[in-house]
Amino acid sequence: MVDSRWLFPERALPLVSHYNRFFEEKYPTVRPLTYRELSLYDNDSYHSGWRFDLETAAGVIPANLLLDTNTPFSEPRIAIVDKSYFLKWPHVEKDGLLCLRQDVDTIDHNVGVNLSHELIEMTKSLIEDSIAGKIQNDFITEFNSYWKRWCTRKRDSQQMVLMLAAPNPPTRVVYRGIFGSDIIICDKSEEGLRWAKDRFQEDSIKEDHFEPAAFIWLGFPLTPREYPKCNADVANLSKKAGGKNFEMLLNLVPKAAGSIVTIFAFDSGNGPAFAGLRLNDVSPSSGSKKKRDSKRFNGFRNNPSTQNIFRKRFFSSAAKTEAIPVQRIDRTWIFERGSRGFDKRLDEARVCLIGCGSLGAQAAQFFAQSGICKFVLIDPEILSWDNIARHLLGGKDTGMTKITGLKRHLESHFPGMLEIQVESTNWQKVFADNGKRKLIIESDLVVSTIGNWDGEAALNYAFNMTPDFPPVVYGWTEPFGIAGHALAVTGLGGCLACGMGSHGGFKPAVTKWVKFDYLKRPPACGETYQPYGVTDIAPLQAMIARLCADVITGKVIRSQHRAWIGDLSQLEEAGGGLSEQIENYYGDIESGYRQIVRDWKVNRKCLLGH
Repeated sequence: MVDSRWLFPERALPLVSHYNRFFEEKYPTVRPLTYRELSLYDNDSYHSGWRFDLETAAGVIPANLLLDTNTPFSEPRIAIVDKSYFLKWPHVEKDGLLCLRQDVDTIDHNVGVNLSHELIEMTKSLIEDSIAGKIQNDFITEFNSYWKRWCTRKRDSQQMVLMLAAPNPPTRVVYRGIFGSDIIICDKSEEGLRWAKDRFQEDSIKEDHFEPAAFIWLGFPLTPREYPKCNADVANLSKKAGGKNFEMLLNLVPKAAGSIVTIFAFDSGNGPAFAGLRLNDVSPSSGSKKKRDSKRFNGFRNNPSTQNIFRKRFFSSAAKTEAIPVQRIDRTWIFERGSRGFDKRLDEARVCLIGCGSLGAQAAQFFAQSGICKFVLIDPEILSWDNIARHLLGGKDTGMTKITGLKRHLESHFPGMLEIQVESTNWQKVFADNGKRKLIIESDLVVSTIGNWDGEAALNYAFNMTPDFPPVVYGWTEPFGIAGHALAVTGLGGCLACGMGSHGGFKPAVTKWVKFDYLKRPPACGETYQPYGVTDIAPLQAMIARLCADVITGKVIRSQHRAWIGDLSQLEEAGGGLSEQIENYYGDIESGYRQIVRDWKVNRKCLLGH
């Protein structure tokens, strides 16, 4: 009968036998853990374990070694039996489990019990260093992790502080808005209002959702023994920080029964660290607000004199403080941590995107994820159901203009971070309107993915004839997405027309086809569409976005052509072939799956007279 406790019993059970022999030889007092003892850890995921006495320089420490259901494809865990060391020694979880290695560390799944030698030695070092006080600074440099454990020591935290406010000094009054389990902290209420409206796409949210809160820069680190449990602890820490910190807190005490949200902040050595706190009133928390207010004053008049008394009572040891984990959501942090790094040039750039179809919409998403925050979106088309298989947007967005859906999508994904202007028309009408022309020519980059020769030939003409016209990046796909192109036209080098035939055929095309034979026709007058899937054009979308970022950051100064060549094995099946100039322009491309980068040079025969 197969032991169903293990994911791979044929690997786990022999290893359990080896561990039995190992512990019997090395630790005479060893015993297997009971099912009840194993069930105390991590939702019953451990199926075997041993209690052994670990001899250290500080004495004998009882410990458990645990194997979970994924053994041998997961690391054994060691726990100390005495759970009182939680938040006294670094790297000890509340159930006694030790964090001995980094998340990125890997193990050899074939070494068997030899891995335990290393883990036991690491455990001895951790215990001895903890007793000697050598690693207490880890509580500071890894503060966010320990604060979260403090917040969840009794139960999982039901709320999270989202820090939109600037994560640096000085101490100041900030604003908080509560939306379900999220507490938004912002420097200005209008910033929080914009974030909330973008995040929830809800216009009914008003500025009165936000109330004053406190941001206190301590100037010294918080260690676990100083984590506040009551409002008196918060008051003492704010006084220790000096200045007018406590006076600010006094002024924030609500006149009626209520609470103060406070953020303690300090430099951890690994950047700013934050402790979220809710300072609760001494009055009962149950009943209606009117009833709680009456209990708070308990027969006294609610006047300035009694308010002063109750402000001081608010900071007594009887008033409990809730600890709340904090997560930064400010723009700098999101793009410093989640992208290639915060780049001021991208942050300050404005991109005008002409065409928000399958190429343009995904490019906009890439732009926003790269750190670009200012957009002009131009596209007159409505999103229909037959667009959604290869478009960023989906069924809920059908029936609205692509730019409206894209704006909502980007704002909800990057709340409060983007400035998006939309024009539901073609770019020519925007350019012809003297009041709106600046949306194009005052942008830092224009991106066109409309794939229409008339429109892009006109855009290229405007680029060549209009003083101070910004660089333009064109992006388009060849039939079936087998190849695609991104062309940056900067004014140094060739323009779009330098590589186009009189009817808009791209001279260095990768593929060739019987004229328009690749186009598909629905049962409608004059309509055609190009057949390709989302996976076919994904590399092209990324290539367009990367070229745009390189132009904005100055990595690409001269006009440049980038070509993506995909799966060429599809060509024959689709009825196409390689173009005659393929080897002269691209070289040996073998079976495809590569990107080609070339300078885009001036064509002396170009009619625009370079």
